[in-house]
Amino acid sequence: MKLNRKLRFLLGNLCVICSIAMAAVQVLDWYNPYMDFMGHSKFVLDLLCLSSVLLSLECIYPKRKSLKKV
Repeated sequence: MKLNRKLRFLLGNLCVICSIAMAAVQVLDWYNPYMDFMGHSKFVLDLLCLSSVLLSLECIYPKRKSLKKV
């Protein structure tokens, strides 16, 4: 159960960090479009998408305890 909680905590923090980074990149790209910040930060967007999908799957399909037959 500890691993499940740690994974949820790690993925949640990763989503927040990547979201803030993408917001900063969006502002930088808005003020200086010739530098192409959005094109160079593709890995941050990929990481954000991956971590949010994994976090949602972890919340939807939690690890079940093994069922014991009686």
